[in-house]
Amino acid sequence: MQKNNQNFYFLSVDSSSSSCKVCLINSRTGEIDFLFTESINTYFPKPGWVEHDGDEIYEKLLLLLQKAVSIVSRERIIGIGITNQRESVIAWDKNTLKPVCAVISWQDSRNEDFLHRWRDKEEFIKSKTGLYLNSYFSASKIDWIIKNIDFSWEDIRFGTVDTWLIANLTGGAEFVTDVTNASRTMCMNLEKEIWDLDLLEMFGIPLYTLPTIKPSGSYFGSWRKIPILGVIGDQQAALLSLGSKPGIIKCTYGTGLFVLINSGNKRVYVDNALTTIGWKIEGEKTVYALENGSFVCGNILTKLKNGGFIDNYLIEDNTIVDCIYIEPIDDRLFIFDKKKWKKLSDGIDLSKDRGEIVFKAYLNGLACSTKEMLKCFQVLDFDLNEIYVNGLISTSDYLRKVQSLILNKQIIASKDALDSALGVAYLVGLYSGIITWDQIHDWNSLDAKTDYPIDDFSATKTLEMKWEKYKSSL
Repeated sequence: MQKNNQNFYFLSVDSSSSSCKVCLINSRTGEIDFLFTESINTYFPKPGWVEHDGDEIYEKLLLLLQKAVSIVSRERIIGIGITNQRESVIAWDKNTLKPVCAVISWQDSRNEDFLHRWRDKEEFIKSKTGLYLNSYFSASKIDWIIKNIDFSWEDIRFGTVDTWLIANLTGGAEFVTDVTNASRTMCMNLEKEIWDLDLLEMFGIPLYTLPTIKPSGSYFGSWRKIPILGVIGDQQAALLSLGSKPGIIKCTYGTGLFVLINSGNKRVYVDNALTTIGWKIEGEKTVYALENGSFVCGNILTKLKNGGFIDNYLIEDNTIVDCIYIEPIDDRLFIFDKKKWKKLSDGIDLSKDRGEIVFKAYLNGLACSTKEMLKCFQVLDFDLNEIYVNGLISTSDYLRKVQSLILNKQIIASKDALDSALGVAYLVGLYSGIITWDQIHDWNSLDAKTDYPIDDFSATKTLEMKWEKYKSSL
């Protein structure tokens, strides 16, 4: 799509747990030509509580959108795509668009009572949603709001971050979400792709308080006459950015650590992983995914840096060391594991060690965590010899090297680590007919960094022995 040698763009919004990014992505090259970013605050008011300010998220997004349209006229923007942190929930008054509570983060574990209440219904819930009973998902957060916040039932609306942003961008005209975000609430029927009335009755959530579920690639309203044509959860967006082939596996090293596999048009179930929706484009079949995840990644790295244990995120010598460090959050390490995990520190002493050795030890811990999560996928009939990685931490040469050796697989890193923003832009392009899957596959073959497991395995074998000893001690 080109006129008078002008470029046309997809306007991509990436609202994550740590920042808000707006990208202008060239529809001819698939590359990010302009990037605008603002950090967002995270609050920890009580143990186990993790929150954001919903107004701050929207106001920073609006600021970035205004910067984007000051550079490129709206006539040259094909459409807006929104990708977002999943599961996090906010509630607001439908008339004023004023929030009645903070955004309760996916990391938040305040509502353990919800889990105890429905423990005997866990298999029933999983059969409906593909999800395990876990405070990670949105239902427990909505339940907490209902039981602890004063509001008018007539006017209250619940939504994930995508729904909140769209409601504000459209001036309250649209109350919608997409199937990927809805599939993470523990309220959507995975087979029918609608809110499950049995679950809503169980949880005491009226249907009218939840948004309309739409395909990821479809029309969601408009902002300043620019159509919103794509909405998708951030992990699914990163998976979509890699192409359409079933069996593609990606690992995102972000605030948390997430592994997803494209399972094609069939719902596949394996132990210790959840079945979820990868994406759905209007008029096409649903693409499904399998997922495993960890609460621990960039969040603990930030904690180590703020505590003075790490000076920066640079490693000058990529020689692998055999020390290892991992720090669970409230005894939680893996999202779908009920085991209580404890801190692991082997080969370093945080009372005196600082800098690169601590950083390497933590990256070693992440690499071992990733291998642990991938074990459940070994039963699949897919060729899992290549793993695509993204997220800021994936730019570390050391991490990719140790990950490749521990897994004995090729590790392929994207050139800019902004796969979620690219993925939702590609979604807009696919839905609008501007680009094809073949173009996306071609773009992915350019400038990717690949690490091969060709080094000495001795150091990583020691790490794996330490990890197994750690697990046996729990």
